[in-house]
Amino acid sequence: MTDPVSPPTKVFSDVEFSKTDLDGDGKITRDELRARAERDNVGKLSEMVRESRQDQMIVSSRVQELKNANADSHQASLSPRIDAARQAQIQEIAALRRQLAGLDAAVVERDAEIEALNTKAVQMEGALRELQMRAAGAATWQERYEEAQRLSTAKKGNIRDMQEDKLRRLKDIALLTQRARIFETSGKIAQSHIERLEVDGASKGEQHFGSDVQRQERAEQVLQLEDGFVRFIGRVTTSLASGVLTAVVKDGNSAVRFVTLSLAQGGSSRLNIYEEPHALYEMVSLRLTREDAEVDFISAGLIKFATHDVTVVLGFTSDEELTNWVGALYLADLCSNQKPPAKALRSNTLQVG
Repeated sequence: MTDPVSPPTKVFSDVEFSKTDLDGDGKITRDELRARAERDNVGKLSEMVRESRQDQMIVSSRVQELKNANADSHQASLSPRIDAARQAQIQEIAALRRQLAGLDAAVVERDAEIEALNTKAVQMEGALRELQMRAAGAATWQERYEEAQRLSTAKKGNIRDMQEDKLRRLKDIALLTQRARIFETSGKIAQSHIERLEVDGASKGEQHFGSDVQRQERAEQVLQLEDGFVRFIGRVTTSLASGVLTAVVKDGNSAVRFVTLSLAQGGSSRLNIYEEPHALYEMVSLRLTREDAEVDFISAGLIKFATHDVTVVLGFTSDEELTNWVGALYLADLCSNQKPPAKALRSNTLQVG
């Protein structure tokens, strides 16, 4: 006969983990290992419960056999030997009943342990899911932070480019201001020349006082020269760019003409071509706007101006003249979207942002 069942003992030990919690890239974390250990312990307890129930069934069958044997022996005879066997069977039945009671208590206790372990496993699975969700949220915030950092770096680069562009434009303004002062000085010199010519004319008139005809011719020449000089100075000082250039109007032949570019009312510009710098009227006058006119740098030393009905091509013989005209065109906002010619950039007198 087997010994009574001993009280249930704890069949699993606590699992110790090192602090090697990994990220969520497919590796096993500490919580996942703990959850697996809990599930293994639940399986072991379930197996022990099944074995205890099998033992209980065996004991029950043995008790039933002893009861049947006791009934048969009682009906057969009442001899002392049978009574002694009956007493032994009764004691064995009592021992089996005690063993059955111990097995029942062990089964109940192990059922309670299994229930507690199941509850703990459910809690740990919930905590594991929460940790996985937090890890996913942390990765999302990390991506957002990196994206914001990239945008911040790009904006800093744009600000730096804008500051550099501002410095270049300030240099351009300083250069244009200096050139305007030069033009003002040239105008004052021309005015002094006009005054000197007037004095010379007056002295020559006194010298030829005796000849009225000569005096009148000299006076008319002086007036014409003054008028022409005034017109020339006025055209030069009121224009953004001017000079004696090679001009081709439409499909005609090229000729040397005096050309000016000046600002007009309404935000437009005007290109005037004169036969001579002191001519009374212009040969060709083009009204240029950014919407209606087209300005192209067709080669290193040629600039084409085109409107609906007139096309003019200007040729430049020096890089300085080309640079002056390119700067005037950018100032008039007629070619701000085009890259200036290489000659104008090599002259070191024009910097376009």
